[in-house]
Amino acid sequence: MEKIYYKLLAACGPELLILREIPLEEIKRTAGTLVAEGIRRVRQGLLEIKPGFDGEYGKVNIFRADERQAYLGQAALFSLDEPRGETRALPLLLRGRAGKKEDPSRTSLPAGLNREQQAAATAGANRVLVTAGPGTGKTRTLLHRVEFLLRRGAKPAEITCVTFTRKAAAEMEKRLRRLLPSGDRIRALTFHRLCLSLLAHCPAWQERTLLSEYELPAFFGEEQELHRALLVITRLKNRNILPGDPEVPEEWRDFYRRYQEFLLRHQVLDYDEIVLETVRLLEEKMIPRTALACCRHLLVDEFQDVTPLQYRLLKLLAREGETLFVIGDPDQSIYAFRGSDTGVFQRFREDFPGYQEIALRLNYRSTPDLVAAAQHLIARNRRPARVRVEPARPPGKRPAVSYLATSSAQAESRAVVREIVRLVGGTDMLSAHGDYKASGDAGGYSFGEIAVLFRTGRQVELLEKALLKEGLPYKVAGEKELLHHPRIRETVTYLHALLKPADCLVLTTLYFPCFFPGEEYIRQLEEAGRRESRPLFTAVQDFSGQNDLPALVREKLRYYCYCQEKFTSLLKQGTKEFLHEWIKERGWDGTAEMEQIMGMAALSSGPADFLERVLYGKEQDLEREGKRGPAPEYISLMTIHAAKGLEFPVVLITGLEEGLLPLHGGEAGEEEIEEERRLFYVALTRAQEEVILFSAGRRRGSGSSPVRLPSRFLQELPAEILRHRRIKQKKSQPSQPGLFPVAGGE
Repeated sequence: MEKIYYKLLAACGPELLILREIPLEEIKRTAGTLVAEGIRRVRQGLLEIKPGFDGEYGKVNIFRADERQAYLGQAALFSLDEPRGETRALPLLLRGRAGKKEDPSRTSLPAGLNREQQAAATAGANRVLVTAGPGTGKTRTLLHRVEFLLRRGAKPAEITCVTFTRKAAAEMEKRLRRLLPSGDRIRALTFHRLCLSLLAHCPAWQERTLLSEYELPAFFGEEQELHRALLVITRLKNRNILPGDPEVPEEWRDFYRRYQEFLLRHQVLDYDEIVLETVRLLEEKMIPRTALACCRHLLVDEFQDVTPLQYRLLKLLAREGETLFVIGDPDQSIYAFRGSDTGVFQRFREDFPGYQEIALRLNYRSTPDLVAAAQHLIARNRRPARVRVEPARPPGKRPAVSYLATSSAQAESRAVVREIVRLVGGTDMLSAHGDYKASGDAGGYSFGEIAVLFRTGRQVELLEKALLKEGLPYKVAGEKELLHHPRIRETVTYLHALLKPADCLVLTTLYFPCFFPGEEYIRQLEEAGRRESRPLFTAVQDFSGQNDLPALVREKLRYYCYCQEKFTSLLKQGTKEFLHEWIKERGWDGTAEMEQIMGMAALSSGPADFLERVLYGKEQDLEREGKRGPAPEYISLMTIHAAKGLEFPVVLITGLEEGLLPLHGGEAGEEEIEEERRLFYVALTRAQEEVILFSAGRRRGSGSSPVRLPSRFLQELPAEILRHRRIKQKKSQPSQPGLFPVAGGE
């Protein structure tokens, strides 16, 4: 293969060019059928990707073994028959000699589980609490717990797995289908999807439209600090505190009351109201027991992120169910701003007498030095009886943790790019150019094995510019701030109104400047709709045909109807087509925020999927393609919150500065600093082999460029592991000018 590789480089040019642009026939002539077909599949994304999870490495397969042999024996490039359907793996319980099935009741769990994982998966108690450090195989253990329940006689339709992101739920369902014969009948849901499914079976429940946090400003535009107010209400609701309760802070009491009245008047829900209503109906025993049968066996991943309200929901469901299995890591609790807290583990111990607790200690993800650095850091947080995580991997060949201090945020972004180029072995991915060499370490990583993490979405702009300048492919996740931009808020709201033309959404879109007919006529439209019990959009259609209206009002309403018809039709063609025309119609071409929302659409399967990611999605679900466009694989740029649950061979963490990580700096109390330390702990423990830390001496903020101090967390890493280094720039060589120009020179 090495000979073929060098032959390709000599004949066709740099590797990135070969992977992306060189015609397949030319590649075939140089390297043969198998290589050409492999590159075709990489370009089109026709790969079998098995992601890595806690305790399990990921794999990417281009060919099955039989396909490889077939291509090697053929002279034509595309002469194989159509690919066959995916070969279904033998169920874990039935694996043995080929063709021979064993009795599931006599078969023990797979030998791939260690003693602690097996103890957790097969625990006999009906209430099981598993504390599991990073990389110890949490999801794997949970899935084998499902397998154990099936062996004990549980029905697939009675098992529900709960996690926190749509992406994690989809991946869990995929793994269940791959591992178990009945996996396609076992549900993996987010808390909010679970609640909506229960509400759908409740006769007392009247379906209401869900408004996202990005759509609500249209109704409360006059409020100051609305974003902060909504965050306060989220925390109150997740502690199950209602507007009339004495625990509501006085400064927010009036707004909270008016906010709840607004939801009721317009028959809409916010994100937290879904869980709140489900809890209320469960407490009033209004949800039929038949609807609760799906939760007879409940398994909860990432238990440390559960809020008091969600914990109350779990208790109510467990009361009606048979088994409850929760797994998580208190040291990875990073959502206090939404109401979660590490005390949920102790509440479980107090609320479920007879529970069984198991700890998972062996980290299969990270090298010993990375595990030691992370443990040394998190030991500074107060926590009784912390289970010490131990490494299961052998020592790495590279320095585990290194730190580069840069002069500014711009210099930091350039340094990040130089490190990435070094890690992949240079822009031709074989030999790095001298001006990118940062050390004697060899490259060898692919783009998809590298993640760049940051504390806030505001840090991504400079990183994107630096990556684009170098032509490197990337994608971005976790930019919740992006969706608060006024143009994107309008776009999301309009798409929502097209897919679900509820009166409150139609009303919101009528307030867009391009459609707004005036307050008086909006009141008339609302009154006409209520008086005649018809949808608001129907009233708009009728009004637009009235000749006695002022010309400008009639023009606005007719334009609204024209756009409704045009864009409803465009939705059938796809999200990107809709957005392209919408941006053009509004005159927003070329704006940065619209390019970014197009990047989000590029990674969605359709308009409904796109909208659901915005309405229900957590940071990890909010993913967009970089401006470089599609590629076989991407460098991952993401907030630390979005990186939760993921792993990469190399992780670059930017912004290690006071006031950024930790975010609150000297103004923060002990609890806030501990939360920030947990966040940094999560970032460190995403890495399998190497972590590179960066800080900037100056970083622009609020119109100024203040001096930044390195983060206190750098001092909390072991000195014997943290390696301080500088980027070595290539020295220019003096040259003697010649009498004649060199061919090809300037």
